[in-house]
Amino acid sequence: MTIEEKTEVRNYLIAKKLPVDLLMEVEDHFVSQINHLQSEKNLSFNDAFNAAIISWHDDLKLKWDGNFSLEDTSDFIKKSANNKIYPVFKQAVWVAFATSGFIWMVSVIIPFYIFHVLFCLFIISLVTIPILIFWQNRKLYKDLGRFQTLPISPYQSLGRLFFFPVSFLWTFSFGLEIDSGFMSSLSSKDIAAKVILFLFIYFEVIVIVFQQKYIKTMKNVYPYIQENF
Repeated sequence: MTIEEKTEVRNYLIAKKLPVDLLMEVEDHFVSQINHLQSEKNLSFNDAFNAAIISWHDDLKLKWDGNFSLEDTSDFIKKSANNKIYPVFKQAVWVAFATSGFIWMVSVIIPFYIFHVLFCLFIISLVTIPILIFWQNRKLYKDLGRFQTLPISPYQSLGRLFFFPVSFLWTFSFGLEIDSGFMSSLSSKDIAAKVILFLFIYFEVIVIVFQQKYIKTMKNVYPYIQENF
């Protein structure tokens, strides 16, 4: 297959709004399928390409599925994104539950003044980790920042979001104000605060995992983007 023919395949897939990580996979399938049809059935490139397009038509068909973004997408993109994103959400729930339980256990075992310091340090570290990860990979973020409009991966939206000043300030302020009976209190106010604390942990875990996966994806797709975009 010539460079021009590969470019034609790639442009077709780009028009189908595939994120780059998925585009690379599908392009390989398309090229292999076209080469197979050309060699096995002695078809021209155009005929083999059209046959591949027909076989992928239902998967790559763009349509609006009622999402808030109002952008058309395909079942193939949604399925791929769900397979990557939902496991992270499920994992984060268990991590948040386990962390909340561990915090409660520690609050019971150790003196409150020690727990109070450790709790505040925990909040600081939970917010600091994404910032440190971003700083370590700042060159990669900067280099790919030139392609901000290019969809790279389902992890992209939260992988770029690494700091939440409002949630951090609220939670840190809350950490400074808690008293020794907070963790065992069943008052509606304290229960609501615990729920918000749980959601804070849950969301920060998601951000950290998304960020790590996004960075890994960026490293994989960067050479491809440099070569083709």
